Amino acid sequence: MQKITLEQELADNIPPSAKKILVAVSGGIDSVVLLSLLSRQAKALRLSIEVAHLDHQLRVESSSDADFVVNMCARLGIRCHCESCDVARLAERTKSSLEMAGRQARQEFLQRVRSKVGAEFIALAHHRNDQVETFLLRLLRGSGVSGLAAMYSCSAEWLRPLLNCSRKQIMAYANEHELDWVEDFSNTDTAFLRNRLRNTIVPQLQDINPQLNKRIVGLIEQVKEEEGYWQEQVAIALPAILISSDDGVRLERQALLKLHPALRLRLFREVLRQVRGDLQRIGSVHLQAVEDLLLQNRSQAQIDLPDCW
Repeated sequence: MQKITLEQELADNIPPSAKKILVAVSGGIDSVVLLSLLSRQAKALRLSIEVAHLDHQLRVESSSDADFVVNMCARLGIRCHCESCDVARLAERTKSSLEMAGRQARQEFLQRVRSKVGAEFIALAHHRNDQVETFLLRLLRGSGVSGLAAMYSCSAEWLRPLLNCSRKQIMAYANEHELDWVEDFSNTDTAFLRNRLRNTIVPQLQDINPQLNKRIVGLIEQVKEEEGYWQEQVAIALPAILISSDDGVRLERQALLKLHPALRLRLFREVLRQVRGDLQRIGSVHLQAVEDLLLQNRSQAQIDLPDCW
């Protein structure tokens, strides 16, 4: 069986509709490899690429990381968009974790720059190891089954062309092409749950089963396959139970009660996504709370959910 190279994987995962891609580059090895691959194949793939970098201001050396990305882009002749955000202050203001605040700031920045430059997609450097960590994080945080599909190679404007590649492949490419990158030493800080998973828990699980990553990725693919079916059912069922969507979303209760509970939970998930714009902080406990509300015999009742009711 022939081994798939990073170059092949990248080419296979660039949508035909992509003409311009905004590449999120932190300066770490993963994003540097992604940028190198895209810049080398841009002509063959008929792509225009630009780079975006957000300084989170969480480390003393973070401004030098930004300088590294700017200089790298200058050498490659690629336009670079750099901004900074006081993520610690944002976390304090929004009463969220540093991880959540950083994610929010990064997404808003990337989406704003994408719109500004007219790119169809934002390329992220997530790989197979990140996929395994995301699955475990969602499992620990109480995700429903749908959330265990973890990340997709292409989802709306988000593109992850290296999602099926291993960290080992990425390191081998970086060494082969003698690439430079910056090390973010906060990645070793076990105060962050993802770091504890990456540096402690996953290696321990791999001691028990060296095929851990393969097994989890296989399960993720199975969940995605089944969720593809369920999303087709949601698309069919939702119009039939929808009363209105001009001010929030109103659904017909008796029609909902006739549906299978598995379909109902996925309908609640989709409606919450439409109302909120995303599903951040929505877990299986919230979907079950909506289900419990539906099954009550009270004439009026309400529940408060993250960012909606």
